[in-house]
Amino acid sequence: MLVISFLIVPFYTWVKSDWVSILTNVQRVFPGYYVNQLTQYLFLGGELLNPAICFIFSIILTSIPEIIALLWKFKIKS
Repeated sequence: MLVISFLIVPFYTWVKSDWVSILTNVQRVFPGYYVNQLTQYLFLGGELLNPAICFIFSIILTSIPEIIALLWKFKIKS
């Protein structure tokens, strides 16, 4: 759970450094990063289109390895 929480809450909200910016870029691959942004926009107001598109794109991007693994597994069984 701790590792997953590190992928959700952006580190740049606490500190600023080169290492944190690299880690934040890695976090942007995962959908949890955009869930945090979407909830902030819902509570504070703002445009939801850009974070929603990024959220959907990150779901697709992180699903590709899982889909390939499942297809490979079923291909081996067949």
